[in-house]
Amino acid sequence: MKAEFYVVSLALSLAFFFWILHLVRSRRLREQYALLWLLLAAGMTALSLAPEVLDRLALLLGVAYAPSLLSFIGLLSVLALLLRQTLAVSELSLKLVRLTQSEALQQERLRRLEQRVEAMPQEARS
Repeated sequence: MKAEFYVVSLALSLAFFFWILHLVRSRRLREQYALLWLLLAAGMTALSLAPEVLDRLALLLGVAYAPSLLSFIGLLSVLALLLRQTLAVSELSLKLVRLTQSEALQQERLRRLEQRVEAMPQEARS
């Protein structure tokens, strides 16, 4: 059972790695975000290829079933990536609010200028 889990884990890690590469090549995922996902996939692949490292780490941490540690590490990594993405979305949201406010101010300035131009006599406009 244990060896089968590592084979499945390796296959899934490699599939994930190549899927991320495909998303980058098709320009559906920007490189700056892909790097973190590729590092996650590479780490999972490395742990799948070297089960003895995972076994030692599980023993050191007191985890009874080493493959569950692999899943836990993956979960923590995804949570870290999710936090990073949430921070990026928060920053972009703030920028969007500022941009929207700036646009509204510019529109108001333009409206006032247009009113001033319309209020001027015809001779002064030319």
